Amino acid sequence: MDGLRQTQGDAGVHSHITVIGHSYGTRLIGEAASHGDGLKVDDMIAVGSPGMGVDNVRHLHVDQRHFWSESAPGDQVPYAAPVLGGHGVAPGDGRFGGNVMTTDTRGHSGYWDIGSDSLANQALVVTGRYGDVGLQAGSPPS
Repeated sequence: MDGLRQTQGDAGVHSHITVIGHSYGTRLIGEAASHGDGLKVDDMIAVGSPGMGVDNVRHLHVDQRHFWSESAPGDQVPYAAPVLGGHGVAPGDGRFGGNVMTTDTRGHSGYWDIGSDSLANQALVVTGRYGDVGLQAGSPPS
């Protein structure tokens, strides 16, 4: 992420960087974000996550208002964290913190179904339209 920021040069350009992880990819993001200065991203989205290796969003070096998660009905992976152990609290769990987005898809791979609210919510975060994101819980930035 440091390299990506460097490519923007000294022109004062700051693009909006969002990192999105799915399933065990969220664990990878969690490991990277919880060490050093974190990932230095504008927003972080965890989709269908078994846990990110931490118990609270504050350990990811991102403002909790800029952390987002989705857990669809029928997706067993987010509910496996306690059984699997070692993954921390699943991001959709209220104890984790951050924003929990609404989903209208089912299963572990439907989050990107064309025309779904699940996909639209991700796009709204990526484009910084926080007030339009459907939320189950949380407090997005204004």
